[in-house]
Amino acid sequence: MKNIVFLTFIAFSFLMSSCARKPGKKLDMSFVLGASFDSAGGAMLYGKNLSNGEEFGDSVTIEAPFEKYLSFGQWKFWVVAWPGDPAAGTQMTGLARCDFKMADLQPAGNAPEVVFNLSNANCDSNEFSPARNNFTGASSTKTYNMFPLVDFRTCQNLADTNSYSENCLKIDGELGPFLSYKIILEKHENGAPFGPAYESPCFKSVFTGAQQDISEFAQTNIPLGSPDFPVRTVVRAYYGSIDCDQTNDGFEGSMGPALGFKEIIFPRGLHQPAPGTKVFVDNTISYCPVDYGISPTDATCSTSVQACEGDLIDGVLSSSCAGLAAGATGVSFDAGVYKAYTTFRIATEATVNDICQGFRISETFAAGNGLDKPYMICTPTQFNNISDTYLSSDFYLMADLN
Repeated sequence: MKNIVFLTFIAFSFLMSSCARKPGKKLDMSFVLGASFDSAGGAMLYGKNLSNGEEFGDSVTIEAPFEKYLSFGQWKFWVVAWPGDPAAGTQMTGLARCDFKMADLQPAGNAPEVVFNLSNANCDSNEFSPARNNFTGASSTKTYNMFPLVDFRTCQNLADTNSYSENCLKIDGELGPFLSYKIILEKHENGAPFGPAYESPCFKSVFTGAQQDISEFAQTNIPLGSPDFPVRTVVRAYYGSIDCDQTNDGFEGSMGPALGFKEIIFPRGLHQPAPGTKVFVDNTISYCPVDYGISPTDATCSTSVQACEGDLIDGVLSSSCAGLAAGATGVSFDAGVYKAYTTFRIATEATVNDICQGFRISETFAAGNGLDKPYMICTPTQFNNISDTYLSSDFYLMADLN
């Protein structure tokens, strides 16, 4: 006999489709959120059965019924919700609310009731991420928890990249092709995806004077995972686009051939390397709060300005935030105080076999923009496409053309 799991929300109801069809037991759950909390940035529910390995992840929506079949066994559950920015349509941003619970579903006896009390303090747990960053408001002693900053590096070969500070250099012909990235949290059943739940804004690769390739910080606040936490995360890396639209556009607004993207899957979150990646952690480099998506009035991070994070304390406006960014609410921070935040750097690899395949070998060049990222040549035809039009461009020869 299969039993339906009903999840009843206090203040919200959520919907999740039912896929599993194994014998189980009805489990009642409640989700308690702050009355003024607005989950415009999305909400995710994850579960894992420690007895048989079954797991799931799904988005949950406001004011909708929820039903799901769960098998017998010892279950773990994780919930993460974000306020986001409704005006900007951003997802997975703002001060997250979290909770983690366990439930033992056995054939005998009554099913336990699980009540999730979502709070920002609950996000400060290794169940959600191996590290967290903490802020303290300038007008408050309360601490606010954010997940680590994340940025990306792309290389053609990761064999010689073994630390946070080691770079793939243009001059050495090591730069990979990716020009922009998105982070996606996927809905899944036992690791089989059934659609994206939430996507980050697009963020670009940037370059230093040494022409090393490191991306902007991802403007998201996502948990990076733990050994049991099935926070299936996908990194979508674009070969020729600086704005995640699949076209080759070395400059904003220009158009070119579709060069596609590579999707890299992290089944347990970004803390654990996926094939073709390496993950490095640093907690010694200091950043201005603007690097965390907190918008100061002065991006130079001078000691005299304050910054506000939208909806940081349930929409309560701090008096020192008044008159800053339009629509900004929350707690104020001293934007002049640089702090050593924990950052995760994901090194991604795109080999010749990744680049020189499919429709890319039929385009003018296989990847790159000819500027920070040299055009990549895979075929004799692409080599012959070099003309006076590209006198100021750089090129990588990716294959033996003989």
